[in-house]
Parts: sequence; C-alpha cells; structure tokens
Amino acid sequence: MSFFLQGMALGFFMISPVMLFLGIYNPDWVLPRHKRPGRFRVIGTYAFALPAFSFFLGVSTFWGGFGPTLMGWLTGVIAPSLIKVLIDAGHEEEVKDKHRKAEKERQQQKRQATMREAQESNTLELNAKNLSRGDDPLLHRLAGLKEALHAYPTLLEDSFFLQQPDRFYSRYLHLKKLLDQRFQPDEITARRLRQLTGRLLQYAIDRFEAMEPLLGSLQGLDQEYVQRRLKGVRHQAEKQALLDRQQLIDNLEARLLDLTAENEMALTTLDTTLTSLASINTEKQGGTEAAKAALKELKRFSEQLNEYDRSVMS
Repeated sequence: MSFFLQGMALGFFMISPVMLFLGIYNPDWVLPRHKRPGRFRVIGTYAFALPAFSFFLGVSTFWGGFGPTLMGWLTGVIAPSLIKVLIDAGHEEEVKDKHRKAEKERQQQKRQATMREAQESNTLELNAKNLSRGDDPLLHRLAGLKEALHAYPTLLEDSFFLQQPDRFYSRYLHLKKLLDQRFQPDEITARRLRQLTGRLLQYAIDRFEAMEPLLGSLQGLDQEYVQRRLKGVRHQAEKQALLDRQQLIDNLEARLLDLTAENEMALTTLDTTLTSLASINTEKQGGTEAAKAALKELKRFSEQLNEYDRSVMS
C-alpha cells in the first residue's frame, strides 16, 4: 500500500506542472468551470497545494522503503483530471435539475394564471386544510374529490373541470349565509332548504366520483398515439382496432362532458335558489307573509330539484 501511495505522490508531482501550464492558458481546462476559476487559483492549486500534498504523501510513506508502483503513478496522473470531470458533470446535472424544476414551476404558475383568468368571479377556493371537523361532511368529501381530480393530467388541460368544486363550495357558503340572515335556525323552511341543498350537493359529489374511473381509463389511452398510427396503418384489422380505441376515447370524453353538464344544471338550480332567497325581506314583511314567501320559494326550488333529478335518472 505504501508503494502505491508513493506512486500516487510521484504522479501528482509530475502532473502538477502540466496542469499549471494548461491552467495558465485556460483555467477552465484544469479546474471546475462552475467555480469560475482564475489564474491565481490555478497557480495556488498546481504550483503550491498539489506539489506540497504530493511531497508530504511521499515522505510519509518512505518508512517501508522506496518502490512506487505503476498503478499508483497512473492514479496520481489521472486523478486531478478525473476529479475535475466528475465535478463538472455533477454540476451540469444539478443545473439541469434546477432548470427542470424552474420550468415545472413556470408551467404550474401559467396553469394557475389560466385558471384564475377563466375562473368565475367571486369564487372561493375549496381547500381541505381550511375545513374544520365541524364543517359539513359533504364539504370534506368534495374537497377530497377536488384533490383527487388534480392527479389526472387530462383535467389540467381544461381548468373548467377543476373549477366546479370551488363553485359548489362558494354557493354553499353563500346559501348558508342567506339562511342565517333570513330565517331562524329552528324554522322548518330553513331546515328543509338545508336538506335539499345537501341533497343537491350529494348529486354533484356522485358525479365527481363517477369522473374518477373515467379519467383513469382515459389516462391509460394515448389519443395522440392512436391518431399517429391511424395515419400510417396499412393492415385493415389494426386499423379497425385503432378506430375502436378512438371510439372508446370519444365515449369516455362524452361521458365526462355529460357529468360536467349535469353539475352545471345543479349549479344553475342553486343560483335560482340563491336569487329567490335574496329577494325575501323578512324585516319589512310580517312573520306570516315572510313564511308564505319562503315556502313559495321553497316549493319552486323543490320543483326545480325534482326536474333535475328526473333528467339525471333518464
């Protein structure tokens, strides 16, 4: 081992002047580029540091005799260049990784900006972290489904899908606020409205849950691949298989659009209910008249909900 170290020390000592002259001509050739080396650093490294290290390494191994090995000498000659190459390669990979992360963040920010531009005004963001245990369990389910939908890149291309949970959440909070303002907590009308609102929210949750397996299936089908293969396919059997796969993709996308449209119908029903509740003024009307007006609006709301239910079942 001592002879190997002697050979390495000799290799370090012999390669130092070569690296020094090369580094004076171009410091990037002998020192890691990302350090932005200068000639003074080259001189400090190869005129003083490396020769001094090789001297002490060689002197410390003389106790076993003198007999440097060829393998040790080759190691000493190659090691400085090899270390420099490895450091540069590691730094380049680190830079590429930073660039990938920065590009991913830019795409995420661009996607979020697009979603904000397309977002309906006065819409609150539904976040599971902001919900407490005392909140409606349906809201917790809706928040969980929203997070689940974000896992499918297919949806990210169209922010319209991802906005619907936030829109239901915003209308739910608005309706809750109106009910607290217009009615007493123990009024039959208020309780009935809350029940029907929960029922409507459950319909929306059912449709979001139905989207998940559809999205999973759609994610497993590469539509671009199918279209590319259709352009160059020659065998009739393969062409028919690709057409069937394209038809399957179209059916999945159509079903997703149907579920989204059904949720839009539910949102419209909620909007109608919110408008009706906002028109009720319990302060100017007497208690009986206010109750009649609220029941009238409730009946209209129930009819709309039943009509929506029949359309979904059909």
